Order: sequence, then structure tokens, then C-alpha cells
Amino acid sequence: ALPVITWLKITFIALILQTPLMLKSIEVSFKETFRIAAFANIPYLLLGGVKLLILLFIPKVEYNNNLLTFTPGSITNLIVKETYSPVAYSFLSSINIYEIFWILIVFLGLAKLKKLNKIDSFILAFSVWLGLTIFQFSLVLYLNKA
Repeated sequence: ALPVITWLKITFIALILQTPLMLKSIEVSFKETFRIAAFANIPYLLLGGVKLLILLFIPKVEYNNNLLTFTPGSITNLIVKETYSPVAYSFLSSINIYEIFWILIVFLGLAKLKKLNKIDSFILAFSVWLGLTIFQFSLVLYLNKA
């Protein structure tokens, strides 16, 4: 099921990228936005690989919730987890180097199309990331109350 979920995620992000471009009447094919979204997925694959490597070197009897929610390269590695609520900690864990690379890849992909100036490309990349992060945060809030 992982390939199907990854494909759906990339398609969803490509549609989110495509929408503001269509609203501004900028002709960009879905294939191009899908390619940008697919390349932007590479940092998440690296994150999964790093987490897997970490888990491989730790005995299974030592697995705990802290270890499984650990995000390498995250701002949460610099703070004390107990001082924040689980919801705030979840939000802060989404601020990491993989997300920055995601924004950078989307920005570069949009800038490479040469249909937007660089400022608009960055604003679109950052806005999509921020929207997805807020959506994720809202989902965590809802699930914690349910």
C-alpha cells in the first residue's frame, strides 16, 4: 500500500501547486507540477531512511514512544519534550531540515519553469508547505480530542 499512498500524496501536492497557477492563468502542465512534487518527496524518503538506520542499531526491547516519534534534524531535538504539550511538540517536529529541503526543491522546480518570478515561486512553495503543516497540525489536534 505504500506506493499507492506515496502516489496519492504526490498527486495531492501537485494539485495544490497547480491550483494557484491556474487561478493566475499560468499555463503549467500537471505533468510538470507532478514532477516537482515527486522530486520534493525525496527529503521525506531520506528522513524515512535515516529513521530506519537509527532503529536498526537500537535493540527492539528499547523501543519507546520517544524513539518512534524522534525526527532527526528537527528543532524538537533542541528542546525538552516534557515542557510542551504533545500537540505543540508535534507541530514543532515539522520544523526540520527535511521540510526546508522540501521547500527548496519546490521553489527551485517552480523557478525552473520560468513562468513565475523567484519571489512568487518562493511564496507559493512556502505557502503550500505552511498550508500542509497547518492541515497536519489540525488533524493532530482533532485526533487528540477524539
